[in-house]
Amino acid sequence: MAIVVLVTVPPADAQEFSDLEVGFKGFYKIGEWTPLRISLTSSESSAILEVDVVDPEGCITTIQGSRGVQSEGKLAFEALFKPGRIGAGITVRAKTADDKVIAKEVLTPQSNGGQVPEGSKQSVLFIATLGEPAGFEPYRGSGTERGFGGAKFIRFQSASELPSDPRSYESLNSLVIADDYKLSDDQSEALRHWVLNGGHLILAVGTDVKEFQASLFPSWEAIPFEVESRVQVPDTRLAGLESFIGESDKILASGRINVARVNAKSGRSMIRSREGGSSIPILARSSYGFGRITFFAMDLNRPPLSNWNSAPILCEKLINTFSRRIKERKLTSNRTRLTSSGITELGTQLHAAQEEFSEIQRMSSWTVMALIVAYLLIVGPLDYLIVHKVLKRPHWTWWTLPLVIASTGLLGVVAGGKANGDRMLLNQLDVIDIDQHTNTVRTFGWMTPYSPASNRHTLRVVSSPIENGEPATLNKKQPNVSWHGLAESAFGGMYRQGGFELARPTYRFDNSHAGFESFPLMVWSTKTIESDWAYHSEGLVKSNLSSRGYGQLRGSVTHHLPGTITDWVVAYGNQVYRPRSERFRSIRPNQPWLPASTGIQMRELRGYLTRTVATQIEDSSGTHGDVMVAQSAYDPLNRDLHEIIKMLTFHDAAGGTKYTGLRNSSLAKFDLSEILTLERAVLFGKLELDSPINQLELDGESVASTRQSTFVRILVPVETVDIKVRELPDSKKLVKPQNEQNDKAAEDAKGK
Repeated sequence: MAIVVLVTVPPADAQEFSDLEVGFKGFYKIGEWTPLRISLTSSESSAILEVDVVDPEGCITTIQGSRGVQSEGKLAFEALFKPGRIGAGITVRAKTADDKVIAKEVLTPQSNGGQVPEGSKQSVLFIATLGEPAGFEPYRGSGTERGFGGAKFIRFQSASELPSDPRSYESLNSLVIADDYKLSDDQSEALRHWVLNGGHLILAVGTDVKEFQASLFPSWEAIPFEVESRVQVPDTRLAGLESFIGESDKILASGRINVARVNAKSGRSMIRSREGGSSIPILARSSYGFGRITFFAMDLNRPPLSNWNSAPILCEKLINTFSRRIKERKLTSNRTRLTSSGITELGTQLHAAQEEFSEIQRMSSWTVMALIVAYLLIVGPLDYLIVHKVLKRPHWTWWTLPLVIASTGLLGVVAGGKANGDRMLLNQLDVIDIDQHTNTVRTFGWMTPYSPASNRHTLRVVSSPIENGEPATLNKKQPNVSWHGLAESAFGGMYRQGGFELARPTYRFDNSHAGFESFPLMVWSTKTIESDWAYHSEGLVKSNLSSRGYGQLRGSVTHHLPGTITDWVVAYGNQVYRPRSERFRSIRPNQPWLPASTGIQMRELRGYLTRTVATQIEDSSGTHGDVMVAQSAYDPLNRDLHEIIKMLTFHDAAGGTKYTGLRNSSLAKFDLSEILTLERAVLFGKLELDSPINQLELDGESVASTRQSTFVRILVPVETVDIKVRELPDSKKLVKPQNEQNDKAAEDAKGK
């Protein structure tokens, strides 16, 4: 018996993908821009990578990556993609300059035995560390849900592993750098833009002061910390650090400890120590643009902290977001069992408001059900009564039934066309953020077109920078444009399991990420897209605010924006300033805003946001009794954009999920509550513009906005003025001379 063995020999020029890395060490979030690295074994001199992923609706989107150049028989590619569904696969494709596909592979998720790790929800915290900071080792592991509220920890071995594209950092919540401060120019600029746009950078510098001074960090424009030198403090001066963590765990150290002497130009010093007769900050935090920089003046990777049992608690305090996120998860899960709104995120409430068109007046569900019942009555009992009993022509049913069906269908087409409209509609929402200290401007736009017909379009968003005489310094010529997804598990949400769906159209991002090609808009439906842009523009705001107490402001703020700010509030600390009447509800350009004006009233911020009212109840005797405090419940079905954006801005200050019952994970970077505690005031209001800053174009033609709203949020630096307390004279020194004088007078009187 002969056995024939068939052996398949691959061709000599076989193209194979390898070395796949998705996100940060396999960690990434759904709905956030994610880096992808992959290699291709090929003899081609160069090729271009394309990546196919699904959006939240199941449509396939194509994104072009980098050009791979031949090196030792391999082509190395990089790309940024935005995953739209949990558990969906990725298709990678390499093409030559003449558009010839030389390799293609469908990468399936690991849950199905594939190569692609499953993405995380946006509520999961991503903490990255560079170096070996103590306190994170017990929780890093394999990224499982344990320690620090289920956060994912990502470890970079060296600075060379850090990305050089700012969007690659989008999934990160915090980055801890304990050593290896040598970043390239591109890495430093990308990291700086990430912090300016809401990232949290933690710098731990103790012994390696010279290495830090030689890095690019001190050259960052308007950086709030200046490392001057290295000093040594006695171990007895670390009691403030021990009390800061709230544990009775003494730091085991003997002798003097290396500490970086830092000049904190702004922000808040949370731990200080005495050295040489002066006080130096050990732990300080300051805002930087719309993000934060935390400076820790000791080594996290050396003794005595590297072997301190309470180092994990210290790291949790440094991150300063875990406890809030854990509470939000628990409170939201409890609240959603009691409500039936179908909304669990503030971002979903904003999306629902964007999809509301007053021009489209559709029938309610009850009306449709009533019409169905009426149709059944006409086709059945009424037809039988007229044809059989009145006309006594039963065979006429062969004519009356088709006539009723055709008439009903025609009536439905006419009514549907009238109710759904026959023209393109557009709801547009723009938010402009301005940080006066760093002159950083970032703009966000949500555009929701409503289409009267099914078509494919070339879609672009054209933005105009806000300037005041001097031209703005643009990071890129056009904004980043992408689809908008819901952080929900319901239909249309990003947290649904699944991949490609049948009969779903495909489209692609253009190469500049400023729009889409072959973008599908279905008949009588909407699709929300979002855009963001950051740039540098000077002279938009002038101010000289100061504070002598928590929440108390003095000075003035003047804006030079191309429009009037209406329905404004100014928040600082735990206080809010607002107009007393309609007369003072507007702040015109070049008009100073004065907190001490008679037209402005001040109130506690949380009480204002929650509409808390205190009522004094009189008892039976007519005297004042107890005070009853009533707080208005938050309405997740409210469609008022002003109220939604205001709650997004001060969500934590209002009580967070405990008050609203909603998470704020998808739009967490919009929350400026913590900025209020870092010597910054926030001016929030609606900006009245002649034309919107963002313009939607379909097939090269501008689409006029049916409803357009622009809101502005300005971060204003506040100088904290120390209150000098005058010491009263010693009472004994005042009383003693008076007593001596009285005694002498008594003796004289007695002698007389």
